[in-house]
Order: sequence, then structure tokens, then C-alpha cells
Amino acid sequence: MKSKPDFIARSRNSSNSLTGTSDKEGKNLVNFISTTFLSRMVLITGSAQGMGKVIAQKMASQGAIIALNDIPSQEENLKKLKEEIGKKTEAEYFLADVSNLGQVQKALKDIEQKFGRLDILVNNAGICKDRTLAK
Repeated sequence: MKSKPDFIARSRNSSNSLTGTSDKEGKNLVNFISTTFLSRMVLITGSAQGMGKVIAQKMASQGAIIALNDIPSQEENLKKLKEEIGKKTEAEYFLADVSNLGQVQKALKDIEQKFGRLDILVNNAGICKDRTLAK
């Protein structure tokens, strides 16, 4: 049976009211979280703007290798984001509409060729088949 990391197991008897950890344990938790994505290959759908963009920026700042994805009309935004986060970590963008199986399969094949693996998938893209919201 896997045991919990030390800082989680001890968190019940600690003093920090927000995290349930002492200052020392809190630093261990921050260190654990900040290294969780180190060198992980992450695909983030809908990453050209909004939450997807913020997720990509945050994971890149923590050392993840980033595969950006959005629909073809967002290519300029993806290029800018790739350039921005490419200063921190390896990044590439892949155009695909996640509601189109063929485009998704091609993007996944391209990601596999470029990076050789996929560790984490962030399904952020929104699909709205009923366009009544846009009316």
C-alpha cells in the first residue's frame, strides 16, 4: 500500500489554518506542487485564450512541456502564446477543432511525433453544438 507523502500524513496536527500545515510543512507542500509538472508533457485544449491560456502559462512556469491546442481561427493567438511560454519551456501548438474526430486524431499523431508522449491532458475546450447562446 502506498503511503501518503510525509507532509500530508502530518497535516492533521499542524498550525496553519488555511492549509492544515505548519510553515515548514507548507513549504514542503509548495515544493511538491511546484515540481509536480516538471518535464511533464501537457496538452491543453482551448488554450488560445481565457482559462486555457492561464493554465498553459502556469504549467509552463512550473516546467511542463506544453502542447497548445485550439481551433484554426485562433492560430495567431496560439503563435503569440507559444512565443511567450517558449521562453520558459518547450512548447508547440497544434490546430484542431476538438469536435472533429479527424482533426483530433491528426493533432494527437503530430504531438506523438514531436514529443513522443503525453503525460497530462487538460480538456478545456468548449463545444457548443446548440448555437442559441451566440444568438
